[in-house]
Amino acid sequence: MPLRVSASSPLSSTAAIDIKDDILFTIGDGGDQVLLNRSTTLTADAELASVIVGTSVHPGAAANSLVISNVTTDGDILILASDGGNSKACLLFDSSAPNLYLYNVGGTWTAGATTWTIPAVTLGGAVAGGDQSFTGVGDMTFTAGSILVAAAANTSTLLVKAGGISGTTVMTVTSLDAGDTLGLANVTSLVATGNLDIGAFDLRAATLTADGLTATRVVFAGANGVLSDDSDMTFATATLTVTNITVGTLVTIGSGSAGHSPTSLYCVGTAEFDDQVHFDYPVQCYNSFNIQTSNQGIYGNSTINEYYHLYGYDTTATAFQSVLKITNAAVIKAQFAADTLLGFFGATEVAQQAHIADATDATDVITRANAILAVLEAFGLVAAS
Repeated sequence: MPLRVSASSPLSSTAAIDIKDDILFTIGDGGDQVLLNRSTTLTADAELASVIVGTSVHPGAAANSLVISNVTTDGDILILASDGGNSKACLLFDSSAPNLYLYNVGGTWTAGATTWTIPAVTLGGAVAGGDQSFTGVGDMTFTAGSILVAAAANTSTLLVKAGGISGTTVMTVTSLDAGDTLGLANVTSLVATGNLDIGAFDLRAATLTADGLTATRVVFAGANGVLSDDSDMTFATATLTVTNITVGTLVTIGSGSAGHSPTSLYCVGTAEFDDQVHFDYPVQCYNSFNIQTSNQGIYGNSTINEYYHLYGYDTTATAFQSVLKITNAAVIKAQFAADTLLGFFGATEVAQQAHIADATDATDVITRANAILAVLEAFGLVAAS
């Protein structure tokens, strides 16, 4: 016969109450709650009459396990304890959800229906969930391991934002079939501790500053494409200064087109060209001007009456004057300054020779002819006798 305890039949005893193995200790008029010492192993998801009912979902249990069950549909289990005379919840199992709520676990866990404040936690497996928002989060430090994102084709993106979920995205990591990508935005400082290689791609910026270069020097591609400069090639204001220039084929100074008006080609040292040179504007060379390839020359445009001046300093090195003027007006001719010195075929340069008077008789012709030969010899146009 079962032992029944009610208001009309209370249980009062100073002796221990011993409930044997596999004997149900029920609570409630309909046996709503049950306590049981299961003497044998309990198989996972197995039903047990009046204790585990319906299509159950539960783990297995070892022999002599205490089983506590509420068999009433949607009946909850609540565990409380008194704190200074005030009852406080420790655990609530809401069977209709079903949800398990823990309260004051370890003295630091507080929970309502949806929110927990959790102390240090060690996760032994994956945490799955939908979109989540973390508010009031301080610094997060990862002392080991990585943040990993893995998903099917083109569906996994990790965004790092500043200013909340609707704030500015500063980093985007996307998992793709063809390879993962990383995008950075609103970057104000990037400090590298080693060389950076972006592969066969374009690097674009409104301003690019190379700390290894010197102001006013012209940049060129050095060994392995490294941006380099040299003190012998500079650009300042509107002037390009180069110590040495080697030019092949045709060189054109000034295009002659509308709105194009360079003033001169200025050489402090020697200008040497291996092929044709075409100038539309004045050329100044303070050392020498050489065109090294045979059968080539200095070319100008075909406009009538155009001419060229070759200038040099006078013997005092104070005046800059025309030495040779070449014109194509009617008959091509060359004009030399009055104090020009000329020498041909290796002869020493000499000034313009004195006038030779006209011959007046046969004897005089011989004298004048010898004078002309002497002038030709002086200029080197005929070999000396």
